[in-house]
Amino acid sequence: MKKNYIFIMLMVLTGVLLSSCDDFLSEESGDLIIPSTVEDLTEFLSGEAYGKISNNMWYVDALTDDVKGGRAFGGEDQLEKYKGYYTWQAEIEQIADGNFTRDKAWENLYHVIMICNVTLKEVEGVEGKQNKKDFLKAEAHFIRAYAYFLLVNLYGAPYNAETAENDLAVPLNFEAEVQDILFQRASVKEVYAEIERDLQEAVKWFENAQLDNTMFHASRDATYFLWSRVALYKKEWD
Repeated sequence: MKKNYIFIMLMVLTGVLLSSCDDFLSEESGDLIIPSTVEDLTEFLSGEAYGKISNNMWYVDALTDDVKGGRAFGGEDQLEKYKGYYTWQAEIEQIADGNFTRDKAWENLYHVIMICNVTLKEVEGVEGKQNKKDFLKAEAHFIRAYAYFLLVNLYGAPYNAETAENDLAVPLNFEAEVQDILFQRASVKEVYAEIERDLQEAVKWFENAQLDNTMFHASRDATYFLWSRVALYKKEWD
């Protein structure tokens, strides 16, 4: 009798586990959200692009004259943590005690670019007012331009008008899906040209939208400000 009882309980438990697996693998997964409105896509862009574009890039501040070392909020000693960066070591991710930090800027920024690509692909197919769609397109172009501006200056050669056509920068990706392909590095000239195309598109769609928004979203003025920064790096003073 005891053996039969144990066998029955095992059968019930197995059924519960299999049922749970079926639920988990079903297309109606509880955490799966398919954007159907422009508001959905706006939240998607805000959380996955705005929210991640500057993540894990604190070491950039350590390369400037604006930072004083010490322990931030009782945490790690920033002078020790980022020593490889501000002393221009060959292994910049190696900290003073021999351990390594991890530079996540590359993966974060390409994640942001993918989110912008998805947004631009899907925006005209969702429900919502056209001016909100135009505003969202403008934001996606602005954010993508900013992401490439950060990438080219973190991992590419500095802009030099005489050599930009041959100097290597970073890959350009306009795909909205993950693909098993090896991207090639574009030239500095190509990346800057794409940045300026995105900024031009951003200005156009911001002007089309004629939509006032909060300080937590990009704007036409913010786009011109970033564009001036790009011109500064290119030494196009006018």
